[in-house]
Amino acid sequence: MYTANLRPYSIAEFLLLNSEFPHAVCFAIESVQESLQAIGQFTGAPKSSRVNQLVGRLVSSLNFGQIEEIMNEGVNAYIEDIQAQCGRIHLAFYQSFISYEIDSNRLRSAS
Repeated sequence: MYTANLRPYSIAEFLLLNSEFPHAVCFAIESVQESLQAIGQFTGAPKSSRVNQLVGRLVSSLNFGQIEEIMNEGVNAYIEDIQAQCGRIHLAFYQSFISYEIDSNRLRSAS
């Protein structure tokens, strides 16, 4: 993708924003989004759930991210923001699929 002329901007762009490199942040988050879509189809979860909104927002920010802006604002701050967003995604996923409230009406009709 890049020539042998390695520059910090090129390296950061490749590792953060490349959607085709399996170890890039963008690729990983897009994989999370695809996995959530598959889980949603399997479970019937709504596409507009909080976890899908959070992942979609992060995917969009990575897809439209400009490396110049990221470098000017600071790579560390950018990565810390991504980590914070991933934390919110984790919590929303946990609340939606792991620690969800059981519908008492379903329990009554099942028994």
